[in-house]
Amino acid sequence: MDTAAGSLRAEPISDPDRTEPAALAEGIAAIHRARRGDPLDPVRLERVAAAAAAWHRGQRRRSGEPYIAHPLAVAELVSSWGMQECAVLAAVLHDVVEDTPATVGEVAALLEDDPALAGEVVTLVEGLTKIDGLKLAAADARQAASLAKLLLAMAQDVRVLAVKLADRLHNIRTIAALPAEKAARIAGETMQVYAPLAKRLGLEGVAGELQDRCFAVLQPARHATLDAAVRARVGATGVELAGVVDRLRTELEAAGVAAEVHSRRKSLWSLQEKMDLKGAELTDITDLLGVRVIVADEAACYVAVGVVHRLWTPLPKRFKDWIATPRYSTYQALHTTVIGPGGLLLEVQIRSIEMHRRAEWGVAAHWRYKQSGRTDQAAPIGWLERLADLSPAEAERSPEDFLEQLRAELAGDEVLCFTPRGEVVPLPAGATPIDFAYAIHSQVGHGCHGAKVNGRMVPLTAKLQTGDRVEIITGRQGGPNRQWLDVVVSAKARQHIRAYLARERRAAEPEAAASAAPAVVAPPPRRKLSRRHRRGDRAEVLVDGDASVATELASCCRPVYGDRLAGRLSRRRRAVVVHRADCPDAPVVSDLPVSWAERPGHVVVTIELEASDRPGLLADTTRTIADSGADILSSSTAAAEGTSRQRFELAIDELVVLDVVCARLRAKVRGVTSVRRI
Repeated sequence: MDTAAGSLRAEPISDPDRTEPAALAEGIAAIHRARRGDPLDPVRLERVAAAAAAWHRGQRRRSGEPYIAHPLAVAELVSSWGMQECAVLAAVLHDVVEDTPATVGEVAALLEDDPALAGEVVTLVEGLTKIDGLKLAAADARQAASLAKLLLAMAQDVRVLAVKLADRLHNIRTIAALPAEKAARIAGETMQVYAPLAKRLGLEGVAGELQDRCFAVLQPARHATLDAAVRARVGATGVELAGVVDRLRTELEAAGVAAEVHSRRKSLWSLQEKMDLKGAELTDITDLLGVRVIVADEAACYVAVGVVHRLWTPLPKRFKDWIATPRYSTYQALHTTVIGPGGLLLEVQIRSIEMHRRAEWGVAAHWRYKQSGRTDQAAPIGWLERLADLSPAEAERSPEDFLEQLRAELAGDEVLCFTPRGEVVPLPAGATPIDFAYAIHSQVGHGCHGAKVNGRMVPLTAKLQTGDRVEIITGRQGGPNRQWLDVVVSAKARQHIRAYLARERRAAEPEAAASAAPAVVAPPPRRKLSRRHRRGDRAEVLVDGDASVATELASCCRPVYGDRLAGRLSRRRRAVVVHRADCPDAPVVSDLPVSWAERPGHVVVTIELEASDRPGLLADTTRTIADSGADILSSSTAAAEGTSRQRFELAIDELVVLDVVCARLRAKVRGVTSVRRI
């Protein structure tokens, strides 16, 4: 479970908790009451909840309640968002593998009556276990790598993050049980990472509650003062607002529009952010109060906004059509600000029932639970695909840059641009034509010489806006330069530019060395490398800085340039055997300091993936690999009992490309269940 989140981590106690059966029964009932999606199997839910309670028996939270109350509360939240049965069951079980003696096999055995469901639940529980225990407070390589792990887990299955957000929300709701210092740290990381993620996934209500509760922890005096001021102001206009709601409801009915009309108030943290940004006082905020209108369909939204504008005067430049150009690629609504009775400024939000469901449930709206037990996953969200480009290797190499890119992706809006053929290209806010070019293909980016936006030539530093039609002008001469790194904002563009510049630098080094360096006596003969390494990985290994010591690359883990190394002297082989540092056979403490001596022209690695066999699978995998910047040297495929196993030998420019390849195979190729390097 999430140690950072308050969790109010499980603590053993001497006597069993006598209230556990009551907590279990109430928790199960609450899950059923909260359900907004398809029905849950009551027998299955009770069996899973009882098993989780047994595994957690004898554990309490810091608040004093039996520990089982926490996973049941998380499951209640997930259920209320309309998530699938597998996500609800995974929420009940999300801490058992980490905090109890239970194993993944025992979790699967609970659901042996439905193997497909068992597989999904196990996948989610494993994903949640992997991203547990993250501490995100310091901008260092460890934090950056942890964030990368979280994001890559998301890219594989966003439901993992949905359950994680429910876990964090319940922990924040009970944060008062923690010491002040720890509560402040948890609130800080929640504001920095989890609340923005919830917002980007469309869980607006979750994001707002996380922010408001953390605001109260981090700035209690300011929160209390602002809350009192807002209550006083809302109280003074409450009667007027009630009249607005009644009149709008009547006018919509007269226009033949069936609608629900409700009043709403801006959250305290949103108010604080807006006041800080504009240097304004509370009296200067125009959208403190608002009205939300929910109608049957998209056409009724436009009829309703017409009714609103006939009743009250709209403010210029305050009308936003998020239906035609969805925000974050998912949020749709019409927003307008009007001058109501007595000069009261009101923001009116108009949504269809479907739009409101997506806004309330966010990422949960992208999945349905079919009677067959299989998932129907919607197309990936554009910004999640871009986050998959932020790999762990990139994070470890430059943690500050990684965190900067991450925050930009989370905090900024998307801009939706179009190719000359009308295809939509989502980009982070502030994107330039160079970002657009690399979003199309790395070679288009490398060859970018100029750009036309809406038919007119623009500089490559121009900022693109939603709705722009962009045409990239390419040429064979030239290529990216270092100044481009100061211009681009997307992780994909930055990664490809750096890789290109690194290749150019390596190509220039031999010529410079040949003209400047004195003659060098050749070192003693070295052990021959295997055919595999002669083909691609020509990087030499130094032992304590010495190139003359015989080395042998371990066959168990096949290290290539870019891997961290561990070496052990083998007297039988009369050489230093070099392992990857994460290899199970590597020495715990390296006998000898080993390191790579030089950068090869390219690196050869082998990956293996498993997927549900289907027509077109091989074409999808090879296209995804090629689009990720890797060359396929050889491949083999075997299929049995509906499962396809594919093995590819790849040539890549640098090891970071491997992370991109694996992440995209998991995220983009339908049916892929595992991808691993061998």
